[in-house]
Amino acid sequence: MNAVPFSTPPFAQNVRQRLAAWAYVVLTLGGGVVGTAQSSLPEPLRIVVDEGRAPFSYRLHDGSASGLHVELWRTWSAETDLPITLEALPADVALAQTRQGLAVYGGLVVEPHHDWAEFSAPIGEVELGVLLAPRLPADTLVAHRSDLALGVVAGSVGQRWLDRERAEMPRSTFPTLETALYALLAEEIEAVLGLRSSLAAEASRLQLSPTLHLTSEVLETYAVAAATHGSKRSWLDRLDQGLATLPLGTLAHLEQRWLPHRQPPFGGEGRPAALTLAEQRWLDEHPVLDIGVDTAWYPFEFVDDRGEFQGISASYVDYASESLGIEFRPHFDRPWTQLFDEFKAGDLDMLTAVVATEERALRLHFTEPYFVAPTVIVTRKNAFYAESMEGLTGRRVGLVRGFAIVELVTRDYPGIEIVLVDTIVDGLEQLDRGELDAYVGTLSVVNYELQRHKLGNLLVAGFSPYQFQISMTVRDGLEPLATILDKTFASMDERQRAAIVNDWLAIHVQTGADLGAVLVVAVPLLGLLVAIILIIGRFNRNLQREIARRVEVERELEHLAGHDELTGLPNRRLFDELSEQALRVATRQGHPQALLIVDIDGFKKVNDSFGHPAGDRLLAELAGRLSATVRRSDIVARLGGDEFVVLLDDSCDRPAAERLASLVVDRLSEPFRIDETTTRIGASVGIALFPEHGAVLSKLIRHADAAMYEAKRSGKSTFRVFEPSPTAP
Repeated sequence: MNAVPFSTPPFAQNVRQRLAAWAYVVLTLGGGVVGTAQSSLPEPLRIVVDEGRAPFSYRLHDGSASGLHVELWRTWSAETDLPITLEALPADVALAQTRQGLAVYGGLVVEPHHDWAEFSAPIGEVELGVLLAPRLPADTLVAHRSDLALGVVAGSVGQRWLDRERAEMPRSTFPTLETALYALLAEEIEAVLGLRSSLAAEASRLQLSPTLHLTSEVLETYAVAAATHGSKRSWLDRLDQGLATLPLGTLAHLEQRWLPHRQPPFGGEGRPAALTLAEQRWLDEHPVLDIGVDTAWYPFEFVDDRGEFQGISASYVDYASESLGIEFRPHFDRPWTQLFDEFKAGDLDMLTAVVATEERALRLHFTEPYFVAPTVIVTRKNAFYAESMEGLTGRRVGLVRGFAIVELVTRDYPGIEIVLVDTIVDGLEQLDRGELDAYVGTLSVVNYELQRHKLGNLLVAGFSPYQFQISMTVRDGLEPLATILDKTFASMDERQRAAIVNDWLAIHVQTGADLGAVLVVAVPLLGLLVAIILIIGRFNRNLQREIARRVEVERELEHLAGHDELTGLPNRRLFDELSEQALRVATRQGHPQALLIVDIDGFKKVNDSFGHPAGDRLLAELAGRLSATVRRSDIVARLGGDEFVVLLDDSCDRPAAERLASLVVDRLSEPFRIDETTTRIGASVGIALFPEHGAVLSKLIRHADAAMYEAKRSGKSTFRVFEPSPTAP
């Protein structure tokens, strides 16, 4: 038997489904996300809880509030940056203030008799259970007995259940759960009805757990939600919007901490813990997605001889499908250019391996890059020298129609005569026949096709300046999918990423002819044997050089995937991975840390005065000077443009962070030599402290960024430490 959870349209009885359903309603019908309509909230929002309902809420000796619901709303406040106050009050006082519209009740059981209240999305569920006297068998079921002497707390959920379902059963009422449990211990009654988690917590507090029996019987299950007077519905709308953005992993962690012996209702069915309730609902609404696949872009994506989707992108798609519990349906029965047109028209949901360019980013919704691939210039042997793109001026250069490289070369090298080809193989074969002077494409794809089609007259003459960042892209209307995929791929560990790379870029060397068999046949022909040995020796040397070259290319590919090409520093993806690991260690060891955002003052003036190449050289020198200024254990990365980030490792408290930030400001303010001119710039630095200003990397970066802008407003070339709002809890 289940209580009616809401007076609004019915939701699924599983609380995770109800939460997700609410998240969907909030985000689709509420027309907003956290950060809008903030004026509808008082500053700060007042939340009250029952001071005697452990483990959900209770009052500590110092008068402060604690418990599962208290931590939930503090987490909500921290994640939404909206201030709250929390008070633990007697239940009747908390309810009276809530009915008067003076506060939000932080965790009220949703029952029909609370018809005066408006409820938020559910924040959990509770079960009505039974605690038995020592002399009764542990398998005694209240549902099958009408003669038990029961005890309930006056005005509780248990009393209302008895009044409604077992009016004939004898019962005694008690002012508190503590008095009811002592009466049970004294065998004045035979069982106590109450919320199972509260029964277990109170029995444990009174050290009665070994004596009294909490049965497995569940008489009823109720949703729990925040509540307030109907005139304050806008408060609950804001609470709902914030709840919809909380990661399920965060909610599950809270429940596991406070309810360790119970399976939390927030389990995300094996999906990444970083997904929010709204994203979980979105996935439930989109179980099958149609994707466009290039049939001949090895090793990124291709279709093998059995007609199966393969390659690096296929491995990532398989991982996403397994992690998210949805199906990606590949389409590859027509040319990729046609698939691209269909995708832009909205007939396909996603493309799995696309190079993001500035122009495309204006029209398409990309994930973060999951692979970085260098591009190369291919020419015929002994044709002409073309180590760089400048050497192709006036030449006929093949580029695949519809590929991002066409947009880039057209923009950057107007002196090159571009010839559009239908496929990579088509371009290489035209080059081999002399119809083209050169071809530009991705290194690993070119290398594969040269070997597969035995185009020995072609060679890789040099690298082009383009590093292709390969992403997935989703159509209009499916924007949440890009964020979901980013979170999914971010949950992969380095071993999983390395396994994918090794599957498709590893070197496989097959042994040649059996030398023993060769000797048997060649013994009568000594001269021929010598010739064969010489040939084999030369082949082996060539093979070893080829292996060494490919190993070097793979190392370069691995490095490029995690590092900024210009400065050599870790990029954002690698920085996130290294910093998350460092913060986990700091959390376990209880060490403080600090994060610095460093933004260069006056960099635009350098670009305008000396040109972008000079600006690039300055950035490279800045990166070297910054790395030399901080400690070897610190993690330095380039976020993009003229912005850098440093995670100060090794127990860095506020004074140490301030000293290092001051040193960075001074060091970067020293003169730089550009060509024949000396110039000065500056640096504005923002500091966020771990865990004081945030326990997760994203929040530390956000707060350090806010502090950096405060440093700029203060006159630049200085630093500031993040200062929370004085109204924050």
